[in-house]
Order: sequence, then structure tokens, then C-alpha cells
Amino acid sequence: MNIRGEKSNLRKEFLEKRNSLPEHFRMQASEKICCEIRSFGRIAEAEYLAAYRHSDAEPDIDSFLAEEAGKGKSIYFPRYNPILGQYEMAKVDKFPEGFQKGKFGIQEPTRDSEPATDDKIRKMTWLVPGVAFDKSGARLGHGNGVYDRLLQERDGLKIGICFSVQLTENIPSEDYDTKMDYIICEKGEIKCKRNGG
Repeated sequence: MNIRGEKSNLRKEFLEKRNSLPEHFRMQASEKICCEIRSFGRIAEAEYLAAYRHSDAEPDIDSFLAEEAGKGKSIYFPRYNPILGQYEMAKVDKFPEGFQKGKFGIQEPTRDSEPATDDKIRKMTWLVPGVAFDKSGARLGHGNGVYDRLLQERDGLKIGICFSVQLTENIPSEDYDTKMDYIICEKGEIKCKRNGG
């Protein structure tokens, strides 16, 4: 089986695992993940934060994001730009009012939100959702390639956000796949092995 076939099978397996988690567990685990994010010093120090709005059964980090927005932190989220035909990062000042339903039904910054400049994108610390992660930092997304393109050639710290059931031993990687530096789940943080952790 080729890599794309392996990824497709893994995606199906881990979406089923994540989606079968009871709602009360997801809520409690999401709160623990928010606590772990708050205690991660390099996130607190970040000048610009790239984040996500949860959809389906993803970890809900809204409470953390609302707190940071309330403190005046510059937070950016993916937004589809129909003119460019691709995703960009856009700033949200008011949380959660500054969102609207986007291309895939996910909450995105409104049209009037300020797009990030290349300079700001280079300095961003990224909180990245995914379907599955392994301890080398490999990430399996939904297959739309949104984060593959957003993360290409980005130097900022990249942190995968997931539930512990989404961790696996090995995710096959392709050249364009960007690896995470850390992973945060409800059980704590993992420094990815490629960094010597």
C-alpha cells in the first residue's frame, strides 16, 4: 500500500477513535489541555499566536483563547481567501464574536479581520489540531492540506493539540509534511523525538 493509502486508513481509524469519545470526557480533557497550554512557558511568551477553532470532536481550547484575547494577545486563525484561492492567517480581536462560518463549515475570522503579514507569520507560535500525531512530531490531518500549506517553511514553534487516544507509534510522512516540535494532550506535553527529547 502506498503512503496515501496508509494515511487514509489511519485517518479513518483515528477519526473513529476521537469521535467515539464521550462528550463529558472531551469536555474534561479539553479543560486539562487548556491548563497544559497555559503552563507551557513558550506559549505565554509568544508575540503572535496561531490557533484554531475546534470543530466536530476536536479539543476545545476556546476558554484559553478567550483569556489570551482578553489580555490583548495577538491571535490569528486560518481563513479561506477566495480571491487567492488559499488559506491565510487573520487576526481576531474579539472572541468569539469575530468569527463566521467558513469554507468547510469551520468558524473563521470575519472578512474584515486583518490578514497576517509575512513577518508576523514567521514569528508565530502555532497551536495545530490534527487527526493523529506520533512522538516524532508527524501529524495526520483531515486530508485537505490546509495546514500543510500554512506551515510550509515556517520557523515558529509548532505544537500539536490532541487527545491522548490520537497518539500513535508511526505516521507515514511525505516531503511536504511539517512536523511538530511538541504535542500537548490531556496527559501533558511531549517534546518530539526529532528534537532530542
